[in-house]
Amino acid sequence: MAKPWMTMIIAVLAGAANAASVRPTIPIYDAASLAEACGTGLADAARLIKRLETMPLGNAGARDLLDRWDRLRIRLEDFEGPVDLTANVSPDAATRSAAEACESKTTRFETELSAAEARASLARGDCRAAARHVAALHARRGGWLLGLASRMLELAPSVVIAAFRMKQRLRGAA
Repeated sequence: MAKPWMTMIIAVLAGAANAASVRPTIPIYDAASLAEACGTGLADAARLIKRLETMPLGNAGARDLLDRWDRLRIRLEDFEGPVDLTANVSPDAATRSAAEACESKTTRFETELSAAEARASLARGDCRAAARHVAALHARRGGWLLGLASRMLELAPSVVIAAFRMKQRLRGAA
């Protein structure tokens, strides 16, 4: 006669075997489906950004705002990861090329997002956030001007903010 605990162990192991068959997967792209996924992913991310920008902050709680930001980051990473992998391991040259083009578009998108965050931080006078965003831009793009702006935000943040605001007023007057 089987012992009850033995029956229970068998049932648990059978359940674990069934659960193991359901696992996360990544999409396997060809050149055409990758280009479509890239366009869709970037459009979704842009839509999520618009929703963030139009969110009435007076009524928004921190949790709602952070949840929306998380959804944006998750959406970007959900399609960037498989695209990056495809660019590096696909045996098809056309698919690798499409993946590299998508990586370029996502890098541009992320750079524009960081630049917008830096400008918004400067406009509100938030030196610490502006310094973080400009440093991230410098790390991504390099360049002496971003390096100088990053260093100036560390050393003389009020000067950088005053210069930014003056530049904005001059642009508005033109």
